Amino acid sequence: MRPAYSLVDLSSGSVDSLDSVTGEYVVENEAMEIDHHMLTPESGPARLAFPMSLLIWGRPQDNWRVFSGSRTRHEISLGLVSLTDASVEGTLTINRHSDMAVRLDTPTEKIWYESVEPHAK
Repeated sequence: MRPAYSLVDLSSGSVDSLDSVTGEYVVENEAMEIDHHMLTPESGPARLAFPMSLLIWGRPQDNWRVFSGSRTRHEISLGLVSLTDASVEGTLTINRHSDMAVRLDTPTEKIWYESVEPHAK
């Protein structure tokens, strides 16, 4: 599998894309250089497809850490707590059928997938 994504904003036609093999990185239709020090070169909406790029795992560069988890037949929900204010919480939801992170919900960031289509070759 080739680590890549392409996002199209249907209202504006704006494109964000990343091809990690060729190094092609586009933000809002503009080609950009990838700095190897970038923590998350993925566009915000694409980060769910790259869960380790989410700043939720309690690493030194992260803003959140996982503090709880629950599972139903259809999903896994991870409870998140802010590293700067323990009263601020969020969730990461993983679809158990697709094994994909499908929603990140915090007071400052909300990302969710409504549909996922395979990348055309």
